[in-house]
Amino acid sequence: MYKTSIYPGILVLILVFSGCKLFDGDDEGEQLEAEWSFTGIEQLTISTVSGDCMVQPADDDTLRVDVSYTFPESCFEPRYSHVGSALELQEVFSGVACNGSSHWVITIPDGIDIEFSSASGNLTMTDHQGGLDASTASGEISLDNVDGAIEASTASGKVDVSQAVGELQLSSASGDVDCEGVAITAASSFSSASGDVSVVVAESPSHDVSVSSASGRAVMNYNGNPVTGTFVFTARQDLGTIVSPYTFDSETTFTQVDVIYDLKTFIRGGATPSITIATASGTAELRLN
Repeated sequence: MYKTSIYPGILVLILVFSGCKLFDGDDEGEQLEAEWSFTGIEQLTISTVSGDCMVQPADDDTLRVDVSYTFPESCFEPRYSHVGSALELQEVFSGVACNGSSHWVITIPDGIDIEFSSASGNLTMTDHQGGLDASTASGEISLDNVDGAIEASTASGKVDVSQAVGELQLSSASGDVDCEGVAITAASSFSSASGDVSVVVAESPSHDVSVSSASGRAVMNYNGNPVTGTFVFTARQDLGTIVSPYTFDSETTFTQVDVIYDLKTFIRGGATPSITIATASGTAELRLN
């Protein structure tokens, strides 16, 4: 799984940027803007508090940042810092009360690894090749046509992924995890505590996959592709439900913290990969299409 790193302080690539352009105005509610551009970036870190962030593809090798905000300049400042080929963007607040909003649009070349974090801001990313490590508390994460090692998690927000290729580690505490048209290239997991989890694959996985929800629906949908591998289903015997289009080879139970769980398995077309679909009090389901 891709992990972020910070490059050393020695300038290893030429970094070119344009000066920040701010349109003055101190009244709350007046829109201000900042614009920066860079080349030679390999690592991007984005930290927002409440600002939404849109990441879109560039048609050249220049990374461009456009920030618009209505927070007063007296209590809010968008900042950047760079060391070597690493760039960091962040929102900086001062004072107690600061009313307004902010929106980041980042136009980015392929091949740049991204780390994103926010308290309540949303992340939207389209058409990007590169690693992503994203987390929010109450914001949502939406990814479309992405290729790379992807790790995305929220506390109460939704994770929505469409047309993704790569190793996928997606989770939410109370939100839904919804994936469609994904091609899994390494062991991957999709999970939620109280939300629903739906995974629709673009092709039959050749790597292990785990799909789970504690109290919601955990659904693995093969979308008409061949079903092969070892399939393992678990659910609480008293509260959970297991749904499969195939007859099970083995049905047993196990006890965990004084709770009895059903454990049902079957093998079809070969023992690998291992596909685990699990729930406690919800539904664990395999769908053919």
